[in-house]
Amino acid sequence: MAKIRPLGNITEDMEKLLFEMVDDHDLQWGEILNIVHGHLAIHLPNAQEEYEDGGSPVFYYGADDGED
Repeated sequence: MAKIRPLGNITEDMEKLLFEMVDDHDLQWGEILNIVHGHLAIHLPNAQEEYEDGGSPVFYYGADDGED
């Protein structure tokens, strides 16, 4: 079986990229999240989890509507 790279190494690489996106490109959370979400939706749509009774979670990032 092929050895996979430890997840900690991957997240360490992601951290560098996230700092670059924020510090060098002045991106905010919403912009970064939508870049990642869009990439997943286009290139890896089969990776989205599905509920046993049908459907999938809905991605949402926005203002709190104040309801509990």
